[in-house]
Amino acid sequence: MNTIFKALNDETRRNILEMLSKQEMTAGDIADKFNISKPSISHHFDILKRADLVTSEKKGQFVVYSLNTTIFEDIIKWIITLKKTMEKIKKEIPFITIAILPFIYLSYIWRSLPEKVPMHWNALGEIDNYGNKNDLFFVLLLIVGLPYGIFLTIPNIDPKQKLQNMGNKLNNLRLILTLFMSTLAIFILHSAQLQTINPAILFSIIGLLFAFLGNYFKTLKQNYFIGFKTPWTLENEEIWKKTHLLAGKMWFVGGLLMALTFVFPNPINFYVFIGITAVITIIPIGYSFLEYKKIKKSVEEK
Repeated sequence: MNTIFKALNDETRRNILEMLSKQEMTAGDIADKFNISKPSISHHFDILKRADLVTSEKKGQFVVYSLNTTIFEDIIKWIITLKKTMEKIKKEIPFITIAILPFIYLSYIWRSLPEKVPMHWNALGEIDNYGNKNDLFFVLLLIVGLPYGIFLTIPNIDPKQKLQNMGNKLNNLRLILTLFMSTLAIFILHSAQLQTINPAILFSIIGLLFAFLGNYFKTLKQNYFIGFKTPWTLENEEIWKKTHLLAGKMWFVGGLLMALTFVFPNPINFYVFIGITAVITIIPIGYSFLEYKKIKKSVEEK
């Protein structure tokens, strides 16, 4: 491709290609159109031939030149592919910008961090594990980078191609999820810097995320990656829809209740958080099984 761009980076050669696009011509015919010597024209043709932009054929005493249409078709395909790639990159800019915010914040507070920083807190908000501050980089990769990479990849490997059909809904889901995970990461970094954490704020952030996800459950198409992927929801699309309609309502309400756990003291808010998480997870799974049994029974009765 570099050879092609080099060949096109000359006005004379571009003019030659323009003339050949209209008709076949000999080197002499082309030379008459320019105020340059025939050796110079031959040099330009050598460059164009090395780039496979023109072909030559001997007809009688003359060598006739014409455009190599195959290479131009390849160039057009390459340009189209490049354009599509640039469009995808352009669409990813908001996601990438949000995803790198925690890394920017980490670089900003880096000098103020001690060599040993808190890496884990218990339900009471007490530090129970320390680690090297370099490990914070890997924490960010786990919290922000991994979800971003997964959600970027799964639409392309979904066998049912249902996620791609979600269009802007999936992009909105990705954007908000990336925002939540970046917010969570920044909160953890800030807590590591202060050597303390407020579990109530953490539960509120996660609760709002659950509420948002619940709002999107009803729009999820049947797939192998996102949602309640039980054997029964994957077996029957109607069970998938009903399960996620119920789960969506429960996660929305449960998420809001989680966000309100700050009114409880530690560790009660932790137990309330775990209890709500268990309820909004187990009930939809059980519901999908009961719906499957109901459908199976109605089929057997027929």
